[in-house]
Amino acid sequence: MTLGCGFISILLISRLMNKDDSGAFFTVITLLISLSLYSRIGYDKGLIPLISNSKNVNIKTRNLVRTVIFCLYGNILAVAVLLFYQIDHFLIYLIMPFITVNNIFVAYFKSVSKPNTSFLFDSSFVYCILLIPLSIFLFLGINISLNQIFMIYISSVISQNYILLYLVRKERLNFKFDLHDLNISFYEYIKDVYKMRYFLFITVLANLSRLLPILFLSIFFMNNDISNFKVIEQIAMSGTIIITVVNSIYSIKYVENRLDLDKILTSVFHSSAISIIFSIIYFLII
Repeated sequence: MTLGCGFISILLISRLMNKDDSGAFFTVITLLISLSLYSRIGYDKGLIPLISNSKNVNIKTRNLVRTVIFCLYGNILAVAVLLFYQIDHFLIYLIMPFITVNNIFVAYFKSVSKPNTSFLFDSSFVYCILLIPLSIFLFLGINISLNQIFMIYISSVISQNYILLYLVRKERLNFKFDLHDLNISFYEYIKDVYKMRYFLFITVLANLSRLLPILFLSIFFMNNDISNFKVIEQIAMSGTIIITVVNSIYSIKYVENRLDLDKILTSVFHSSAISIIFSIIYFLII
């Protein structure tokens, strides 16, 4: 559902905005999401075993808070780099912490085996919220400007953040502790980054496919070309929705059976078979 909303939202944005503005929007959002991903350097993924392996509420809470703070350090560094380069539409990047916290909360719900919540609030859920005002604008026949779509996007991200924060508070975690006990100084963060430098390098390489096309187009082409590219990309990538859905569902099983290689291999086989069968059906229909 969330991936479908993302697909429809991007088509509506292209429909409701002129090509230059929609191209600028797609460039900024792609860079924003990529920087948020890189600045987390895998802390959100590393949170899953820390939470799932612990039965102590205090330890779970401390690991969650420590992960949030360390990822926010990364956000601050990323925003500082953007400020140095005087990048266009700088203010939109100030919502990076909200995107980061959203991803950490999603990782938390994966770690406590709540697949419905984690899957629902994965990165595309913000487009489900975004789809509401976009549909209204389409119904009324009103075009939107670049500043308007930025404000709508910011509101959607913060709304998702608020909902997730409400759900996390219902988990009955114990937030009554001294922050000094967490050892969360910036110096400790730098030491952690150094230890994880190879993982950071792998993360950058693994996600270049999302960032490089937009960066290349933004340097050598016009914004209207980026807008056309994004629409074509979404249509082409629509076939991967099935694989993404199946992998998201089975990722919970991978966490639960992480110590049993036979069960993990069985889950991989089942998820692959389901993905292949439904992908074939999808492309036959298309």
